[in-house]
Amino acid sequence: MIDRFKAAMRASVPLVAIETADPASCITAIRKNMNGHMAIQWDFVRGLTGFADDATSQAIAADINGELTLTNPVDVLAISLLKLSKTKDPQVIIFMHMMHRAITAEGVSQAIWNLRDTFKSFGHMLVMLSPGMRLP
Repeated sequence: MIDRFKAAMRASVPLVAIETADPASCITAIRKNMNGHMAIQWDFVRGLTGFADDATSQAIAADINGELTLTNPVDVLAISLLKLSKTKDPQVIIFMHMMHRAITAEGVSQAIWNLRDTFKSFGHMLVMLSPGMRLP
């Protein structure tokens, strides 16, 4: 999986879906191979957060969140697009958990699609994690 992920990063693939029963181990493996990218993560309860061992990722998540806790997937995707379309440095990977639950919610597929071109041109990536997901 890591070799395919690295190939996706080299090609600036902006949207990636990974089926995994253990998202924490998957993220740990990917974070060891990010080649200078920063990583943040989102879930339905905590919203958008950085990683405890990485102050820069915490700052990026705080900048995107502003004064909010973004628990709505459409909001986090739309605001991430707005904030991350202003900078290529650092390149950011957003891990979104439980996407099999969110992908069919109103507006989520459109919000994901809206990221595509901007994320590709800036080198950012959305990684959708789930134990199994049927993409629209």
